Amino acid sequence: MRLLLDYPWYFVLFCLLAGAAYSVLLYRRSTHFGKRLRWLLAALRFVAVTCIAFLLLSPMVRMVRHDRERPIVVVAQDNSRSLALTADSVFYRTDYLDALCKTADAIGRDYEVHTYRFDGTVDEASLQSVDYGGVATDMSALFQMVADQYRHRNLGAVVVAGDGLFNQGLNPTALAQQLMVPVYCVAMGDTTLRRDAAVGHVRYNQRVTLHDKFPIEVTLLATNMQGVTRNFRILHNGRTLATKQLHFDSEAFVATETFLIEADQAGLQQYTLTLDVDNAEYNPYNNRRTLTVEVSDRRTKVAILAAAPHPDVAALRRALTDNTDCEATSRIVAPTDLSDKGLATLKRALADVDVVVLHNLVSPDLYRELCALRKPVMHIVGEGADLAQFNAMRSGIEVQTRLAKVNEATAVGRTDFGHFDVPDALRAAVESFPPLQSPFGEYRAQPHVQPLFYAKIGSVVTDQPLVALSSAGLRQVWVMGDGLWRWRLTDFRTAGSHDRFDLLLDKLVTFVRGQADGSRFRVVSQPRYRQGEAVQLEAELYDDNGELTQQPAVTISFRPADGSREAVSQPFVRTTARRTYNVNLGLLPAGSYRYHASTVYEGESLTADGAFVVEDFDLEAVTLTADHALLRTLAFSTGGEVVPADSVARLTDLLRQRGDIKTLISSHMRYDELLRLPWLLVAILLLLSLEWIVRKYNGSL
Repeated sequence: MRLLLDYPWYFVLFCLLAGAAYSVLLYRRSTHFGKRLRWLLAALRFVAVTCIAFLLLSPMVRMVRHDRERPIVVVAQDNSRSLALTADSVFYRTDYLDALCKTADAIGRDYEVHTYRFDGTVDEASLQSVDYGGVATDMSALFQMVADQYRHRNLGAVVVAGDGLFNQGLNPTALAQQLMVPVYCVAMGDTTLRRDAAVGHVRYNQRVTLHDKFPIEVTLLATNMQGVTRNFRILHNGRTLATKQLHFDSEAFVATETFLIEADQAGLQQYTLTLDVDNAEYNPYNNRRTLTVEVSDRRTKVAILAAAPHPDVAALRRALTDNTDCEATSRIVAPTDLSDKGLATLKRALADVDVVVLHNLVSPDLYRELCALRKPVMHIVGEGADLAQFNAMRSGIEVQTRLAKVNEATAVGRTDFGHFDVPDALRAAVESFPPLQSPFGEYRAQPHVQPLFYAKIGSVVTDQPLVALSSAGLRQVWVMGDGLWRWRLTDFRTAGSHDRFDLLLDKLVTFVRGQADGSRFRVVSQPRYRQGEAVQLEAELYDDNGELTQQPAVTISFRPADGSREAVSQPFVRTTARRTYNVNLGLLPAGSYRYHASTVYEGESLTADGAFVVEDFDLEAVTLTADHALLRTLAFSTGGEVVPADSVARLTDLLRQRGDIKTLISSHMRYDELLRLPWLLVAILLLLSLEWIVRKYNGSL
C-alpha cells in the first residue's frame, strides 16, 4: 500500500501545526487534570485533529492485491464400450478405477484437479461414475471443451485415459497441440492383432426413390486369417439380395466391394450386411451391420401458376415432367381467382402440392395464403409483372423503380455458393445462355437471400440477383427475369439435349422442396437412431397465420412395427426456446417403430404419423484393437508421456517433476481515497471517544 497526495509535501506540516495548535489552546491552562493526564489528552486531540486535517487534503492510497491460482490438471477417462469388451474389462472396472481415483487425489494435493468422462459427449463427473457404457467416442470434443472452458485459466496439464480409438469427430492431435500444455496418456486396451474378420466402413444413400437402384459400398477386413474363405451377404426381410465369396489372401486383408440394390418397397427399409463368423474369431460383433434406407414413393408435385400464357410455362412443365421424381401441372390464374372466393378454391387445389411456381403472378393475398399453407414458392418475375404488388408481398426481394421497362440480363455465377453444389460445367453453360428480361430498377434483398447468379447487363456485372434462394423460414427461389424457354432451347441447340437446363431446374426444385411438409401439425424425427442412443422427437403446430403455437397439449403413442408390443403413450413437453414440443422416448431396443401423434386445436383434430428405426449396430464393437500410436502422438507432440494402465500412479511423480507447471500469481492494483477506508474513520472516532471518556470521569468536559 502506498500513499499519494496531490498537494506539496509541506502541507503535511500545516496539518501537524493545526493539531498542535488545537491541543495547546485547549489544554495549556487547564487546571482540572494532572500534568500527565493533560499531556495524554493533548496527544489524543493532536492525533485526531492532525488526521482530520490530513484527510481534508484528499489523499489517495494505492493498494496491490496478489491472487494465487493453482495449476489446473484435467483428468479425462474414456467411458466407451470398447473398453468393456476387452479381456481386461474386470480390471478396468475395479482395481484400475481405484488406482486412478487415488492418483487424482494425490495430484490434487499440489494442483487443482477437474475430472471428466467422455464418450460421444463430454461430462464433468467423478471418476467413480465411469461405467464404460458409451456407444461412441469423440476425443476431439474433449480437447475442444478443454480449449473453450480453460482458455483463460492456469491450465497445467491434461491427462487422457483410454484406448486411443475414436469413431466420431476429428483426429484430436491438432486440437491437443493448440492447448499448449502437456498431454499425459494412460494406455488402456489391447493392441494385439487377433484373428478377426469385420464389416468395416459402409457407404450408401440414406434416401432413395422407389424402384431406383442405389449402391452399397462395403469395406471388408480380415487379420490373421490368410487362406480362409468366407461368404458375405446382403439381406432384406430375410431375402438374400447379393452375395460375395471372399478369399483372404493376406494376413491384413482389405477389400472394397460395391453392390447395386433395387429399392422395391417404400418406407424405412433395413438391409442387413453379414460376414460369416466362426468360433475362432476374437470379435464376432463386427461381422454384422444393419443399414436403414428411407425409400420414398411420393413424387414431388409442382404447380405452375401463371398470370398469362407464356412459353416459359411450357418449358418449365416439360422440364419437370421429364424428371421421374416430379409431377407438374400448370394453370392460368385469372383476376377472379384472386378474390376471396377464388382464393379459397385455389387454396383447396394446392393442398397436396409440394412446390408452387408463380410466373409473373404477384399477389400479396395469394402469397399470404401460401405462407399459411407452408408451401415453398419459386418466383419468376419478368416483363409485365406488377412490381408494386411484388414489393407489397415482402417476400425477401424488392425492386424500386419509376420506369416500367426491362433489362436484358445474362447470368454470372458465384463460385462460393454453399446451399448445394453447382458443377463448373453447369455454371459455364448458364452463363452462356441468352439474357432474361429482367425488371429495371434498384434491387434490395434481405440478408437471408443468397444469390446463385448475378445479373450482367451489357458488359457490367452488377450485384443485382438474377437467381437467388433463401432457406430462412419458408424456402423460396427467385428468378428475376422471364425467357427461360430460350435457355432450354439454347441448351438443346448447343449440347443436343436439355440436360443442363433440366439439371439447374431440378436443383432449384430439390432445394425448395427441402422445406418440411405444409401441414399445420407435424412431427420431426430422425429416420434412424443407433442402439444406445436416446430417441428424441420434436412436434410443430402452426396457427392460422403460419406461426408456431403451443396452446394445446400434444401426445404421442409408439409401438414396434411388427406389433409385438402394446403401444406406449407419452405427452410432449413444451420448449421455450423454439416454441415447439419435445419428447424423449429413451433408449429403445433395436427394431422398427411406428408412432402416432395427436392434438386438438380450436376444435380441429390434428394427427401426424411416422416411423423410425433403431439400428442394431454397435459402433464401439467395430474395432477393439487399441490405437496406442495415437496416444503416443498426443503425448510426444505436446511434451507429455504415455503410462500403462497398471502404472497410473506414476502420473503423480511425472507432474511433480515438471518445472513449468507452477502457481500463477496475478497482481491487481487499485486506487482509492484514504477517506473511504473504514478502519481510519473508526480510529479517529476511538481517539475522540477515549478523550471524551477521560475528561468525563476526571472532573470536567
